[in-house]
Amino acid sequence: LQNDEDYEVFKFLKNLGFIEANTAQTLAADRLITRAESLKFLVEYLEFMQVSKKSISQHEFLDVSDIDWFNDYVKAALEYNLIDFESMLYPDSGTTIDWLLALYYKSSGSFVSPVVQNKYANSLRVFGANKLFVQQALIDGLIEPWQTKQYRRILTRRELMNFVFKLIADIS
Repeated sequence: LQNDEDYEVFKFLKNLGFIEANTAQTLAADRLITRAESLKFLVEYLEFMQVSKKSISQHEFLDVSDIDWFNDYVKAALEYNLIDFESMLYPDSGTTIDWLLALYYKSSGSFVSPVVQNKYANSLRVFGANKLFVQQALIDGLIEPWQTKQYRRILTRRELMNFVFKLIADIS
């Protein structure tokens, strides 16, 4: 793992408790990441940032069982306003760039700038609201220009690690 291009990112996130793997083999950095795994990373990031939670009395998704390993993360994601009850979670589905960015911007209370809103207003009918988050993330330096063309591609664990690292590095 020490020869890996992202070794410093791995070591940094491991030291903060975001990653439990000890080797590149157990991390499987190039494996595609699911929505459930992404929620875990984002919840841990928000806990690290000491973001306040809202109180919720229940949390039920038709596709999340009380015995699922990620059940506590779903509850925390609701408390952090990452997700809501308006849709299915699809925990085993892959995480796309636009889905991840929509969660991040929603939870951080950040909004898409008026410039981005005006520039992409006509494409909303074609691409959906998440396209705005992709363009804002490019402006904010959270993604690279090539990623704006592939915003529906499923991310790997490595890419999610780098995304969380950028968020933390920006505040450090």
